[in-house]
Amino acid sequence: MPDELEQLRTEASSRGYGPMARLARALYEAGLPPEQVLRECYGADLPREVFSIAAADPYTLGLLAKWANQPWQLAVPLDRGGPASQADTYEPKERRVHVLDPDLLPLVFLIRPGIDIEDDGLVLCYRLTELAAGRSTIFGVREDADNPSEATRLGDSLLAVLHRHHTKYLHELEEESANTEDKGEYDFVDPEELREVRALVDRIETFQHEAQT
Repeated sequence: MPDELEQLRTEASSRGYGPMARLARALYEAGLPPEQVLRECYGADLPREVFSIAAADPYTLGLLAKWANQPWQLAVPLDRGGPASQADTYEPKERRVHVLDPDLLPLVFLIRPGIDIEDDGLVLCYRLTELAAGRSTIFGVREDADNPSEATRLGDSLLAVLHRHHTKYLHELEEESANTEDKGEYDFVDPEELREVRALVDRIETFQHEAQT
């Protein structure tokens, strides 16, 4: 088993999804919990917020974001099926960020509020060097960036940046809802949409509380 793990670690050094998923599954089979599995995979402890989100299955949360394959799939323990054997269609976009700057770990692709597309291709990422220093700093980089220097610091944590993203959209909806002047029949904000976005903000705040306790 030690020789097999070493081979898997060597293969996973490329950070491609397939080799990383095989390594993660082998580590789970060896009895490691998600926190240690991801530490082995990335060489640093990932923040508690990752495991709070992963335990709830981020792909089902309905947040204004498309979730990357890594690290979320690697955080799925065997009793929930383990890491998926194959990545979804976002893998090439994640690989492009990795090629641009191997220190970046893509997490989510932000969705422009109210429109089911990415927010101009903005990707939220951790930096592995920041994680190794015990910091959960989030950097944003465009999918089509050409230079590592284009990655800019956005906040102290993923949940903080997601909270700001959703709260901004909620405030815009509330302002639009309160403004009833010169509106046609189809211009009013749907009250159900307001409730849904408020619920998303509440959900993020619950994650923030869980990550701090």
